Amino acid sequence: MLHPNDFRSIWELAHLWAGTAPEKTDPDNLPDAVIDKLQKLMWAFLRNKIGLRRKSGVKVVQENLFILLFNLNRTRVRLANDVRSRQFGKDLLDSLFVMRSEVLKWCADEFLTPPGIWAADMVLTSGGDVPKLVSGRHRDDEINKQICQGIARALWEIDPQIHPAHMAKHRAILKYGNGGIYKDEDTVRGWINDVDPLKKERKTGRPPSVRYLLDIEKGGLSGD
Repeated sequence: MLHPNDFRSIWELAHLWAGTAPEKTDPDNLPDAVIDKLQKLMWAFLRNKIGLRRKSGVKVVQENLFILLFNLNRTRVRLANDVRSRQFGKDLLDSLFVMRSEVLKWCADEFLTPPGIWAADMVLTSGGDVPKLVSGRHRDDEINKQICQGIARALWEIDPQIHPAHMAKHRAILKYGNGGIYKDEDTVRGWINDVDPLKKERKTGRPPSVRYLLDIEKGGLSGD
């Protein structure tokens, strides 16, 4: 079984990401915000940015030439047809699950604000209310800390050599993790340092001037 801390169905995550409780929507008349998130998640899979799993944990296979020629990947074909025709079947989408770490990494790569329920380790209240954003940005320090750390972990999966001092200045950290609202650079740097995968190996002192795989200032991959 998939643990809800690490896996959510496309249907459920899209609703929570859009700030809507899944049980309160009409599948035949979904809010535009939910449709937008559903499409983003479905396209992310179709473009091989994230994987999908069934409730049993079995992965939905990605495309390959054999499957493409013989049209064997029925789940992928149905998702492709549904997202193009804007048809969103609850039964299918509620049976396909995405993984937290993959979604956070994809959000960082695409400079999307990640789902707060995962990025900040937030949970629904007993009344079923969905966590709210203030003007699209989290204001609470602890929430900002969790988001910054989640983005940093995802970026470090791409390039673990990025120094925490530089990671704290990454565009995604400043913009989507709200790192830019803190005038004291040591605050965000401290959060980032706590999850540094090479923390025990890095030398003290001024960070080295090296070329990273990621563009710290602009985001995305570094150019030639």
